[in-house]
Amino acid sequence: AEGIVKRHTEAGWHKGVMTMLTYPAHIVKDDDTYLVSFPDLENVFTYGSSIEEALSNAEEALNGCLESDFERNFAIPDPSLGDSPEVYQIAVAPNISVAIMLRKLRADRSQIEIARKLHISYQVYQRLENPRGGNGGRWHFCYFINRKMGDIAAKLGFSDIIPS
Repeated sequence: AEGIVKRHTEAGWHKGVMTMLTYPAHIVKDDDTYLVSFPDLENVFTYGSSIEEALSNAEEALNGCLESDFERNFAIPDPSLGDSPEVYQIAVAPNISVAIMLRKLRADRSQIEIARKLHISYQVYQRLENPRGGNGGRWHFCYFINRKMGDIAAKLGFSDIIPS
């Protein structure tokens, strides 16, 4: 259990930008069940018969919800900080995390404009911003991009929003 809990509570930072997107999950024990809710995503709930199962189900529910909302162009809320003992930070899958952060950085600019700034083809950028079909099989690449998000933000002209 300790390894799973540790995995869900660690998050790194690179140049002031979170390298792994995480969302807080509130987990409470009710009889023999652990109930999970997400304060930032009011319609996402799950449960487990153990804390390990609840955390695993929370990760699956979170990623499924974020992927679905992202693909339907729903607004993805920024994660809040949770610091009570019942709150666990649940990691977003790298392919989904990269897609969400790239779209937020892109804002109202076109994918073509961003691809040119990054010196990559439009098709490559499209795959990066696609959490399912385009980059889902390239976890190692998405993890690398995720860790370089601060550099990408600076290259796109967002150095003024990145704390030094």
